[in-house]
Amino acid sequence: MEYGKVLEGKVGYELKRAQHALRLEMDGALGGVGLTTPRYAALAALEGEA
Repeated sequence: MEYGKVLEGKVGYELKRAQHALRLEMDGALGGVGLTTPRYAALAALEGEA
C-alpha cells in the first residue's frame, strides 16, 4: 500500500473526529440560548454580509 494513501486516511479520520468534537461543544454551548450550530453558522454568515 502506498504511504500517501495510508496517511490520507488517517488525516481524514482525525479531522472528522475533531469536527465531531467541535460540533458537540458548540451544540452544548449554543443550546443554552436556543441555537443550533447550523443556525449559528447562518446568523454569522448573514452578519458578515451586513
